[in-house]
Amino acid sequence: MDFDKIDEGYTDGEKPLHFYYNREERIKNAPKIVQDFYAGKVNQFTRNPFKILLKNPLNRTMLIFLLLFCGFAYFMSYQANKNKSKIGETYGSLTAFSYTEEIYVTFKAEKISGKYKNGDEFIPLPVTCVFNAVDSSGTIVQSVELSDSYNGDELFLRTQFKDYDIINVVADVTLGEEKKTFSTNIVKR
Repeated sequence: MDFDKIDEGYTDGEKPLHFYYNREERIKNAPKIVQDFYAGKVNQFTRNPFKILLKNPLNRTMLIFLLLFCGFAYFMSYQANKNKSKIGETYGSLTAFSYTEEIYVTFKAEKISGKYKNGDEFIPLPVTCVFNAVDSSGTIVQSVELSDSYNGDELFLRTQFKDYDIINVVADVTLGEEKKTFSTNIVKR
């Protein structure tokens, strides 16, 4: 069917619309920037994002501030974690959660490779842990002291508190001759 001979009802003096369907005609009637783009005369973007970030001084300054911010956030994420830390030659962690009107607290000393080995014998270290339950006003509500001997394997010291108002647990841990303070918030379960 030939649509060129159909009268579309144009008013006097109005030009009928003409559609260009082939590529060369469209590009010939397109704006100059489009013709330059198809001819390959337009500057292409740099593909490497680091070259873009280093191209002018403002971008370099932005990159430096971005790197400093990421470094600061990374550093603060390790500083804010007070419930896990190195004590002696091992790592210790403190966890606490509440379940059915009781708060369960656990201090875990991880397994170490034989730093304190004397031949095949492991020199056990005394461990003392004082758990302090702190309420919302910052006062110590309850305190429990546990002792055990650390022989290089995983060691768990566990206790529980029965109080609704406890929001934080602070543990003073002594492993051998080193003393460290751990702190954690109560997780509701």
